[in-house]
Amino acid sequence: MLVNNFEEVRNIATLDDLNERYLSAGLKSDISTFEELSESVNSAIPRRRVLKVKIPMAREEKEIHIVDKEMLLSVLADSQLEKCKFIKGYEAIWSDSLNFIECELDAGVRMPSRVLIRRITRMLGIGMETEDNDVLRIVLPSPKEDVNISLGMASVEHSVLCTMQGRGSIGPPSLPRGVTLRIEGLNVKTHDNAHKMLQKIGQAVLFQLDLITDFSIYIVFERQRDRRIRTRVTDSPIELTPPNFEYDSEPMSLYWYGRKAVEMPLLRFLAFYQALEFYFPIYSQREAQNLIRNAIKDPRFNVNRDTDIAGILSVITMSGGNKAFGDESTQLRAEILACLNASELKDFFTLNGREEYFKSKVAKSLSEKIIVLTANEDIRIQVADRIYDIRCRVVHTKASWEGKSLLLPFSTEERNLQNDLELLEFVTRKVLIAGSRPLQL
Repeated sequence: MLVNNFEEVRNIATLDDLNERYLSAGLKSDISTFEELSESVNSAIPRRRVLKVKIPMAREEKEIHIVDKEMLLSVLADSQLEKCKFIKGYEAIWSDSLNFIECELDAGVRMPSRVLIRRITRMLGIGMETEDNDVLRIVLPSPKEDVNISLGMASVEHSVLCTMQGRGSIGPPSLPRGVTLRIEGLNVKTHDNAHKMLQKIGQAVLFQLDLITDFSIYIVFERQRDRRIRTRVTDSPIELTPPNFEYDSEPMSLYWYGRKAVEMPLLRFLAFYQALEFYFPIYSQREAQNLIRNAIKDPRFNVNRDTDIAGILSVITMSGGNKAFGDESTQLRAEILACLNASELKDFFTLNGREEYFKSKVAKSLSEKIIVLTANEDIRIQVADRIYDIRCRVVHTKASWEGKSLLLPFSTEERNLQNDLELLEFVTRKVLIAGSRPLQL
């Protein structure tokens, strides 16, 4: 069944009207005024006003920015944004007074929302009006008579709350509207219940669609916005120089794959880590060569003594038949020690408060191998051990690995990986640079 989702906008409101309305509803709200610099002419754009509203999310709050644009304000005047709250962990909202849950959906393909909805209706064999101005929702079968489940264009409330979080001062030229799953009539009264019902019903409905249509549509988990720390802070012009070095294609492919997997932290982590693995044999063999060389140079070494020869053989066979020497954690240590110096790593951690994060409870929840710059241990060893520890939580598929839980997709821990991903990306770049060679044309 198809239903229309558009209502004609009739009301007009100002930023001050909305601010007063949201304050009356008990939300934290205030108006800021600022100037923005134009990058092209390095001059100030006229002063603008933005309404900052904090929306409840479980025991937290999330801030949205509403810009002073007449069309957007008119849309908000007819909305009931002040009655909505976020669902933690998802691009989703809920309301106890309006009695609904709504979550963004994605099909993993780039196509306009209307086109995606039309494609789903065709797969389900549902007739659909062809007028371009119709925005429709598909009503899906429900397990309870008084519960309505539908799929279609996002509501105004969802569009505003889930697309205007921490946006820049100018804001989008129009209000983006994605595709959402909407559940109405459940009479949810708490965030935890809304979270639970979204998981139960959402996964059941979408898995059934996946099986029937062989077209995957999935719930969108909470995105991380504007959290990446940019290391380039100078305003000096960028100057390109002729390339002097070439890089191995295999690890570079993995590096670019990791750079592309922005919305998939675990896949991003594995791609960068596998780029490091490519060079394990080189650096672990180098360390083994040094061990053998030092053993032979020892004045006490006797080629006729079996125990001395056995010591050399143990170094040679310690790889267990692999091309690299030592276990994986030892190989990673050898690589990082060879490719990075301690001072550049310390600079990485002291930039923009990273040092505090890697000593925090959040960092410790990902791995007990925390980074302490003042420790006696070489910081490169600390970094290698932390990367390897997280790697084990990502790749081991047992229910429990040495008493540690798995690091699962779409978990809170996965969303906390950003700083560790930046560290791993930094290390990967240094290893790629160390493994480069003069460019041959």
